Amino acid sequence: MRKKIFTLTVIFVISAISALMSLWLNEDSYSVGSRLMIYYAHKDYCAGNGPAPNQYRYLSYFLVEKVFKNIPVRWKNDVHHNLLRWVGRTDNEQEIKESRRNYDAFFPKEKRLEVAENIKDYLKQSIFQHFSNPVLSGILRGFVESISLDQWVEDPVEFFRIITEKLPEDFRAVFDDTSEISKIVNGYANFRFTFSFISLILLYLWLKKFLNDYDTVLCMFIFGFFYLYSMRYFTQLEAPLALSFFLALLLLIHDRINWLVVALCLVVGSFARSDHMLFAAVIYALYNFAGWKKLFSKQTIKSAVLIFIPLVITYLLINIFFPNARYYSKIWHISENFTNPWMLVGFGLFAAVPLFFADEIKKVEFFRKTWLWMIPFFAMNVSLARIAEVRLFLPMLAYLLPITGLGMRSLLQRKLEDLHT
Repeated sequence: MRKKIFTLTVIFVISAISALMSLWLNEDSYSVGSRLMIYYAHKDYCAGNGPAPNQYRYLSYFLVEKVFKNIPVRWKNDVHHNLLRWVGRTDNEQEIKESRRNYDAFFPKEKRLEVAENIKDYLKQSIFQHFSNPVLSGILRGFVESISLDQWVEDPVEFFRIITEKLPEDFRAVFDDTSEISKIVNGYANFRFTFSFISLILLYLWLKKFLNDYDTVLCMFIFGFFYLYSMRYFTQLEAPLALSFFLALLLLIHDRINWLVVALCLVVGSFARSDHMLFAAVIYALYNFAGWKKLFSKQTIKSAVLIFIPLVITYLLINIFFPNARYYSKIWHISENFTNPWMLVGFGLFAAVPLFFADEIKKVEFFRKTWLWMIPFFAMNVSLARIAEVRLFLPMLAYLLPITGLGMRSLLQRKLEDLHT
């Protein structure tokens, strides 16, 4: 029982940290601007008007809109919270007092007064002289007077509170924890936490197929480290959901569960990320391949049907469901991946440990039969994606992690034996 509690604790901690890091690195990477971009993009995806390829991964946005934004869990982000208290958008008087102390300590009143005078002189001498239209000039003067810099000199917190109240409604909503924008931002965090937790549960079950308890937990920590590293480039919303489906399929394929269950998982998962589902189907085909003499067997037909499922759904997503979606970046990234050394460094840091033990593949039947899927998977991502965005390779990492555990066990066991001889 204690072992299970520890394992669940590890999974919970990694999931919670990943959700928090996703807030720091994504929804709050550009403060107010990034929250607004997330909000408008989310609305477009839900309406089917977003850009490709994210629009084709509709399931994630649907789940946030219908489920996760309504979960009453509010994630605290220190960066955003500090912004709220610095602009007076908090009901906590102690925090307001602390903000005033911060301003007075780092930007004292005398310095604020000097800056205010310089701004006023600049506005009078440089800006207003460019507007000969008396009406427009009057509007500008009225706006500046309504946000008197004298208020900023005396009380910066109150000054910024007044400024935020004059902003357009959507901008004001960023500072309101009960607004639709805040609900969506928290919905993204709830989504990532939930499916990170599910992914790690499935990863634990996957590792247990090959490793003992100690090596399984060790590999969980290794995966957690690389999972967090994968967020250094903004993680797309579907990443933990697609990983959950991929790991579920690995378990179903390994245990030779009825192919109809595999097919159902592929159908649903293709609305999260169809390319990952395609390679899961390829793994199924490789694992169940009975040889060239039985190429036209019933099993081969089943494998072909499974491979066609994500291909057909991809066609439907592009041509029927979202025909107006346009890619927001270029399609081919081969040149960028091989001419920018930091692209290769980013991927190398991610892949070095798992690939170090690649020779262990031949020792385990499942991997010996199925490893070939990684070649086209790697080629696809090198061609069509920026390989520094290593979240793209999370399925490969999860697949290889048991091999990594076996390799470390073999290597370290030999080292221990050498020490005792």
